[in-house]
Amino acid sequence: MCKRGFEQFLLSCGLTLLLVSCILAAASERPCPIAYRCADVEEVVWSTDGSKCFVWRNGCHLKNENCQRLNSKREELREVTKEECQEMCVDACIEIYRPICAEYNGVRRTFSNSCALEAHICRSGETYNLFGHAECGTN
Repeated sequence: MCKRGFEQFLLSCGLTLLLVSCILAAASERPCPIAYRCADVEEVVWSTDGSKCFVWRNGCHLKNENCQRLNSKREELREVTKEECQEMCVDACIEIYRPICAEYNGVRRTFSNSCALEAHICRSGETYNLFGHAECGTN
């Protein structure tokens, strides 16, 4: 009787170890399982990947981006000063008209293409959100 109880104990321990190892393996696949709920407070944060400037409405949005980057095995963005970031802003965009509608503080504006939108955000620090891939009046 004692031998059978011991075998069941070993089986239980083995299954527990297997379960724990599966959980740890799943956790290592997604090193950042968090998605922060960000307030709509504008406290602009500037960041870079070393070649491009990224502008965020606040630090919470940067944390979410870095979580996504960790989960997809990409390098995290590094917070920098406005001046350091703006050194990486695009100076000129190709003149192909592919209108983008974006919104900032409740006001929509049409940009000639995504490059023009990114350049404006980088230079102004206005954290526009993409609204649609068309002129604003046609959305």
